[in-house]
Amino acid sequence: MRFNIDDATVYLLDKDKSLSHEMILCCAKAGGGKTILCESIAQEYFNKAKATVIILGDPKSQCEWMYQSLIPTDPNHLQQLKNIGREPKSIPCIHYEPYMDFIPKTNLPKIKFYTFDLSKFGKTDFQAIVETDSDSEIIRLLTSTARSLRGDDGLYALMDKIKNSVGKDDIVRKEDPNAFFVKASLGNKRSLGDIASFLLPYKDHYFLASPSCPLNLDFPSILQDNEHYHVFCVSHWVKDEKVRDLITLFLLNGFMRAQSEAKHPVLFVIPEIKAICPAGCTGYKKFLSNGIKQAMSLGRASGRKGMSFLLDSQNYSGIDLDVRNSATISFFGELGGLTDISNVCKSLGLNMEMRKKLTKMDYDFSFICSLMSSDRDVILKPLFPSGGHCEEYMWYYDEVKKQKPHEQQSYLELVRIMRLRYKEEFNLFKVKSKESQIKHQEKTDINKRKEKIKQTKDLLKKGYLIDEIAVELGVSSATVEKYIKEAKVLIKKEGGNIPNTSDNPIVKRTANKDIIRLICLEKTEANKEGKKCSLRMLEKKYKISKSVIADVLKDNLKFYEEEVIKT
Repeated sequence: MRFNIDDATVYLLDKDKSLSHEMILCCAKAGGGKTILCESIAQEYFNKAKATVIILGDPKSQCEWMYQSLIPTDPNHLQQLKNIGREPKSIPCIHYEPYMDFIPKTNLPKIKFYTFDLSKFGKTDFQAIVETDSDSEIIRLLTSTARSLRGDDGLYALMDKIKNSVGKDDIVRKEDPNAFFVKASLGNKRSLGDIASFLLPYKDHYFLASPSCPLNLDFPSILQDNEHYHVFCVSHWVKDEKVRDLITLFLLNGFMRAQSEAKHPVLFVIPEIKAICPAGCTGYKKFLSNGIKQAMSLGRASGRKGMSFLLDSQNYSGIDLDVRNSATISFFGELGGLTDISNVCKSLGLNMEMRKKLTKMDYDFSFICSLMSSDRDVILKPLFPSGGHCEEYMWYYDEVKKQKPHEQQSYLELVRIMRLRYKEEFNLFKVKSKESQIKHQEKTDINKRKEKIKQTKDLLKKGYLIDEIAVELGVSSATVEKYIKEAKVLIKKEGGNIPNTSDNPIVKRTANKDIIRLICLEKTEANKEGKKCSLRMLEKKYKISKSVIADVLKDNLKFYEEEVIKT
């Protein structure tokens, strides 16, 4: 890596030393030049090591790294390039954005919208989504179900398969053919509700897709392409902070799963690492941070052609301690806080003179490096990148429109196609859900009828008559007669005597007698006094259907009217 020291170009590492398997950390306050430094280092990897450069994340939502695809126009930038004899030149970049249903209707620069194949997701991906440990039932349920997705199976299919796995019982155990046909716990109803709530944001951000989705990222192809910068931005259109953060994890895990396909050294650039790996984090960031650290450790340990990571942050102390300690090379510019300055000095064993420089450097965009001896007053200045740089007064979409107006295009057709895919999946499971509800209702009705018939059978055995059974069950006499036919069949099967229900005298049993007596007497008194006493009023008062009350009055009212006259 080349730097300026006292206007001379020097190599921090030997010219011939490999740049692979490094973990580089760059820290400086806002405006301290850490992005310039990272852009310079990335260009060294790109030009010297012929590495595939992949930028993951865009914390400021300004497409900062896409300025490398533009020719620099800032006067200071151009002067710096002239001083080092570097020609202003754009670097070929591919701009990636996660697919969203609300892509603006206006023309945009050339963007490769992408989705993730949901069937490839692993434990760390789902851990961060549902904020649960990897050994929990929910994670096992999600990972096993995701692996079973095929063809057009997307989010709705995932939830449908989980719903079928959980079933009706609180905890279901099925013989799993993938686990030696051992009965294993698959989850519970609470798991289903939790999973649904965590996945809801991805209905609007439709980038968790089916295996057959044409926008799914081809991770091996990207790893094999060392002729472009691959810049994965998360634009300002995505407002959900968790969704924005997790995209970086999904991307990194996807590349780790495909790392054996790499044919060149790879440099991953992660801007503002503190945002996704903060010290002392809780909630989803705890699982996000652990996933990022695990992926970075895996990449450095087993990358076929060498995987390096270039991280930057405005705050050193706020970065997770494991990330800080894993850095093989650290650069420090002007720092904004006393805590940061104190921690860096302790870490590097810097003298008082160097401590002062961390507060105010002699030159703009200057750094000290952990590789330099602590007793040497050496300040490094990065070589400005040949490509453009994001200045405070710039907005990427305006700049790219000026330099590349021919690349402006509409994405309405893409939105139409993706909406159609989503609508087909939605309608498929809408119909399936309706059919399921109908079947469930039919099953419920059958079970209710069976229960009523059983009750009818028991009441018949006790000598209850049709009107009595109707009052007891809260149904009409006509319905009771249907129940009696089936109840008699059950009694006959059981070898019992079938009672005679043809007679219909006034009931003698206490419970039903009291109800019928009250109804009949109230109706009789109302008729005598000329008051209104409709079936609806009696239904509301006694909680018995109008048809049952009508049958009761028809068969018993005359008897009670005579009884009132006698009294």
